Amino acid sequence: MVRALLIRNGVVQMLDTTNIDMSAYSTNISDIQSRDGLRLSTVPIQMVLITYNKDSGLPYHLTYFSPGSYAYIEMDKDGFSMAIPQNDLHTHNTYELCMVRDGTLSQRIESERHIYPEGSCFLLNRNVRHNEEYDTSFCTATLSISEQFLKDTIKEEFPGRDKRNEYWEDNSDLRQFLRAELGSTDTGKKSYIDFIPTESSTEAAELFEEIARTMLTPGPGHSFLIKSLLCRLLYLLTRKDLYSTVPVELGTATEGLIFGEIVKIMEKEKGRIGRKELSDRMHYSGNYLNRLSKKYTGMNLTDFSNSVSMRYAAAMLLTTDRTVYEIADDLAFSNRRYFYKEFEKAYGTTPKKYRAEHRTAHG
Repeated sequence: MVRALLIRNGVVQMLDTTNIDMSAYSTNISDIQSRDGLRLSTVPIQMVLITYNKDSGLPYHLTYFSPGSYAYIEMDKDGFSMAIPQNDLHTHNTYELCMVRDGTLSQRIESERHIYPEGSCFLLNRNVRHNEEYDTSFCTATLSISEQFLKDTIKEEFPGRDKRNEYWEDNSDLRQFLRAELGSTDTGKKSYIDFIPTESSTEAAELFEEIARTMLTPGPGHSFLIKSLLCRLLYLLTRKDLYSTVPVELGTATEGLIFGEIVKIMEKEKGRIGRKELSDRMHYSGNYLNRLSKKYTGMNLTDFSNSVSMRYAAAMLLTTDRTVYEIADDLAFSNRRYFYKEFEKAYGTTPKKYRAEHRTAHG
């Protein structure tokens, strides 16, 4: 069962699909179609709220609005399983700025699975194929923004390469992303940017809500107000005190930047971080991070992390008088035999012999 309510230009339409074959329906909210004539036209900016509770008998709720239009759709489990394609990667003819309002969103972007926690955002260009994975409960707010609307929003903020705006950081990842997107003639590139919160903040959620309120109650000057709010939202996402950003252009050297983050975390943790914790911290799937590790080091994540730990242990053996046991404890190796095994695999000798030989060799 799927029930929908559409209000457009003051006209109310209802749709109850209890006895309708849902295979005839499209669930892209920017182009909802049915043989009953329910259709939302393409508009410069629109917002979609999705709430999914996997344990509920009525798990799926979708609310759509743009200036002058509103729609609400709810689905029970049977309607959801028929209407929502689970593995159907798709694109839109708009830029998609999504925020996870609550829960955790599993999102497939091209061939990789990304995990977005509460408060995180991502911005996709029009060529990136993606799809939600409904294995966790979540609530998201997504702005669909046409290229022209986005250009009109930021043209006063970014007047030109030779002119600066004191409020924006010139080298922010988001500014570079927008400059590359809106000034490029390459219409086929696939790019997106992740915004992972570094601390708790309600500012982005409040701006999404204010944009929604403005759409629901349009009046004189509402388009200018929406552009102003969107501009403030984009600026907020550039703040390094609030968000860590990861820009990705698929098929480029961006993977090297992601691997660089792996190395930074490994070095900071002395290699003592597991695959799941690394995945949770970076918000990329463990399989993807493991493939990057193999690509750049020839080792899987476990072997790479152990190699970092052993480098630290070797440095401690040569630069301190700490015992082997103390070094193993510092690295949280509760199994001493495993520590010795990994050290010998890395250096071909025991920690004690390594210290004796190399201290002697270096005087």
